Amino acid sequence: MEQSNLTLRWKSLVRAFSGPLLIVLFATGLYRASQNAAQTTLSLIAHDVLHIGPSLIGIAVTIAGLTSAGASLLIAGRLRSHQLKGAILASLLLGALSIGLYYIASNVIIFIAASVTIGISGGLAMPTLATLATTSKNISPARGVAAYTAALSASLAVGPLYETFILKSSHENVRIALMAFMPFPIIGFILILFGIKAAQNVRSTSKAKGGSLQIRQSIPIRLAISAQLLYQAPFVAVVAFGALIARYSFGASSSTAQLGFTIFFVLSFASRVILLWKPDILPPTRLLKVSALLTLIGVTMLALMHGEALLIVSMALLGIPHGVTYPVSLALLAKWTSQDTRTQANAALSSVTSFVGVLLPFILGLLAASFGYRVMVGLVLIPVLVLAVPVFQSSEERLATQATPA
Repeated sequence: MEQSNLTLRWKSLVRAFSGPLLIVLFATGLYRASQNAAQTTLSLIAHDVLHIGPSLIGIAVTIAGLTSAGASLLIAGRLRSHQLKGAILASLLLGALSIGLYYIASNVIIFIAASVTIGISGGLAMPTLATLATTSKNISPARGVAAYTAALSASLAVGPLYETFILKSSHENVRIALMAFMPFPIIGFILILFGIKAAQNVRSTSKAKGGSLQIRQSIPIRLAISAQLLYQAPFVAVVAFGALIARYSFGASSSTAQLGFTIFFVLSFASRVILLWKPDILPPTRLLKVSALLTLIGVTMLALMHGEALLIVSMALLGIPHGVTYPVSLALLAKWTSQDTRTQANAALSSVTSFVGVLLPFILGLLAASFGYRVMVGLVLIPVLVLAVPVFQSSEERLATQATPA
């Protein structure tokens, strides 16, 4: 019987991924790989090619983050289902344009223009692609979200390897390495243009009725945003300062710190693959509670423990909620919003986390400079504890009885 169930699940996955969803996932992976290449290479282009100082690089990164959040909230958040395809096509073209601008940048003005372009592109692409992944006829919204987030994780693993190969082949030419990603969004554009039909042919699987989205009145949407913000603070701390935390708080070498990052992202990807294989493994609220608990334990260990082994354990514990929180939050939005308002909900989630992602590194940097890395990590526990309250208080019954249709 178990073998039969596995066979049926495998066949259903094959059917689901043989249609438009596969095209959306390929386009998502191609776009995210190129976006990540631009985001991680822009500082090298600024420093090595344009001889721009750290302060201007920081301003460019901040501008990119703010324009991304603004595009999510002000543009993507107002789109209707029939406008999704056009928005995704525009975002892919803007992604390719931004890479071209970084390549030809000969002064600060062009460099800032490229940063604005990549910001607008990301703000349009991520919430609209997330919505499109939940509207396939052959797959549930929860599994569509899991597939979408798994594609994001895979692209973040494969993209840097590809860039490393290009850098070595081009004798460390960062412009050529970035330009090697320019075909990615163009290929994604072609796939979406010819492979995705009009939105009117897509069914709605939402339990909510159409209408105006009321974020403050919708408990599921508030829960999704709270859960994502709960994890955002420790994630930003780990990404921005993880190597320094490993060195100064745990006495770990750079190679050990990178091992911790590897385990972090491997477990994150594995968690998303499990959700893709079995999205109903636990109810969404229970998954979010487990993620919140693991986050609290992981951050506490980073703040209080010593030794390389415990550093690796804490990074492993934090990797699981990194893989779980985002897809489960998106699945909640897909379940409790209509097809027309889903992009608005996704854009709200994206813009809030983008704003936090832009502002938090600066705040954490000030805390680390003033009090040290252990105290900085300890202070991260404050917003985590506050946001954990609504997550631990949530339940499937409460969502069903108090959810406001959006």
